[in-house]
Amino acid sequence: MTERSQSDETGRRVERHALVRNHNLHILLETILRGGNISRVELAELTGLSKPTVNVLVRELTSLGLVVRAGIRGGSVGRTAELYRAEPNAGMVLAVDVGANRLRGATSNLFGEVLSERFIDAPRRGHLVRGIDSLARQLFQDAPSTTETLWVGVVGAPGVVDPSTGKLSLSMNIPDLMDLHLADVLGSLWGCPVVVDNDVNLAAVGELQHGCAKGIDNFAFLSIGNGVGLGAVVNGEVVRGSRGAAGEVGYLPLGDDPFGPASRRRGSLEEIAGAAGIRVAARRLRASGVETLLGSRPTVEQIFEAAELGDPLGRAVLDREARLLALAAMSISATLDPQVLILGGGVGGNPALVALVQKYLNELSPFAIEVRPSELRGRAALFGALSVGLDRLRTTLLALSHSRINTSGASAR
Repeated sequence: MTERSQSDETGRRVERHALVRNHNLHILLETILRGGNISRVELAELTGLSKPTVNVLVRELTSLGLVVRAGIRGGSVGRTAELYRAEPNAGMVLAVDVGANRLRGATSNLFGEVLSERFIDAPRRGHLVRGIDSLARQLFQDAPSTTETLWVGVVGAPGVVDPSTGKLSLSMNIPDLMDLHLADVLGSLWGCPVVVDNDVNLAAVGELQHGCAKGIDNFAFLSIGNGVGLGAVVNGEVVRGSRGAAGEVGYLPLGDDPFGPASRRRGSLEEIAGAAGIRVAARRLRASGVETLLGSRPTVEQIFEAAELGDPLGRAVLDREARLLALAAMSISATLDPQVLILGGGVGGNPALVALVQKYLNELSPFAIEVRPSELRGRAALFGALSVGLDRLRTTLLALSHSRINTSGASAR
C-alpha cells in the first residue's frame, strides 16, 4: 500500500469513527433527556451500547456541561449507582411567530419546558425587525439562563422561504418581510443561529408534536386567517417542494376571477376565503338585502357569532366559507390523501365552520377524511417553532461536543 493510500485509509477510519461516535452521543443524550435520573448501567441497557462506551461518553457529556450528576441510588448488598441527568439550561430555544396583527414569542430549555412567553401587537410598517428584536430581548430577560447558555432561534413567518437564498417572498399581508433575509438579520442581532420557516409549516409541526395530530404521519393543516396556507405532513415529514412553495393553497383557482391581477398578487382562494374576503362577502350580502342585526362593518368573529345565533347574513357567510374550504379540502384530499385535515388560524378553528366543512367534504369526497379544529389554536406555530428549535439545538450541542468546543465559548448572547 502506498503512503497516499495509507493516508486515505486512515482518513476514512477517522471519519467512520467520528460518525459512529456522534451517532452514539445522539442516542445517549436523547436517552438521558427522556429518562430523567438514570444510571450508566441503565443507559447501556436502553441504548445497546457497551458499558465502557457509555462510561466514556457520559464523562465527555459531563465535562461539556450537557449532563450533570444527580445523586446516588442505593442497591442490594450495599451496591450503589451514580445517577445522571441532562442539564436543562445548557441550551435554550427562542421561538417567534410573526403575524399581521400580533407577534408571539416563547423560550424553552433543553427539556422543551416553556420558560417565558409573551405577545405584543405587531409594530407599524417599517418597524417589524425592531419589534421582533424587542420581543426577543424581553423573552431573553425572562428566561433563567447564564452567559454560558447556547441559544437557537426559530421564527415562523407567512410567505415562502427560498431554500437557495433564504429570502422571503409572497408575504403580501406583511410587506416588511418581502425579499428580506430574516435569518441573517436576526442572527446578527441575537448572536445565535436562526431558522426561518413558513408559519403554517411550523403550525403543522406543532400539532404533530403537541396537538391533535400526535401519532398521525399523514395529515394536512389548513390555516385560514388574514391569509390562507397549508402545512402538509407526509410520512411524518413536512412537504416543502422544490422552491419552498408547497402548501401555497391560497393560489388555488377558486375565486371570482383566478386570472385577475388581485388573484395573481394574493391568491384567488385567499382573496375570497381569507378574513378580508369574508368581510367583503358580508357587505355584499347586506347590500343585496339579506336581513341581519349586525352593524355595518362587523368583524369575522362577530359574523360567525351572529351565525350561531341564527342571524341570516351570518349563516349565509358561514355557509359560503365552509363550501369554499370544502372545495379546497377536496383538492388537498385528491392530491395528498391525508388521514386528517386540521383547520386552524384566526378563522379556521371556529367549531361551527369545522362542522360545516366536514359536512360538505363528505358530500364531495368518496374518502373518509376527518376534519378537526386545531388543538393548539393561536399557539400552534409557536409550539412548532419550539420543536424545530429543540431539534436544531440538540444537533448543535452534539456537534460542539464532537468538536470538543466548550459551550461557554459559544454563547448565543
